[in-house]
Amino acid sequence: MVKVFLHLGWLVAFLVAVSIARPVHPRARAYELILPAGGTAAPPAEQALADDGAVRSERSTNLSHITGTARKIQMYIKNRYLQILPDGTVNGTSDDGNDYSE
Repeated sequence: MVKVFLHLGWLVAFLVAVSIARPVHPRARAYELILPAGGTAAPPAEQALADDGAVRSERSTNLSHITGTARKIQMYIKNRYLQILPDGTVNGTSDDGNDYSE
């Protein structure tokens, strides 16, 4: 019985030491984008193309073969829902009642 308490005591002491020695860092959000020194993720010409909805739509996956409830795809990431729209674009929303996030 004494050995059990001795082992539990060592375990508690170890856990306390680890929790004290470990620095506490604020948790970074998983979807934050770290940009290079210039401040943009792409060169200006490519950024302009990326902002154009038609170009983005061409690059998007063709989901026309998916119908019905399979089309409503829900992914929950860090208190946000990703909604995949019928044209294949993906947007983030906090609204869990949205048709495309159920």
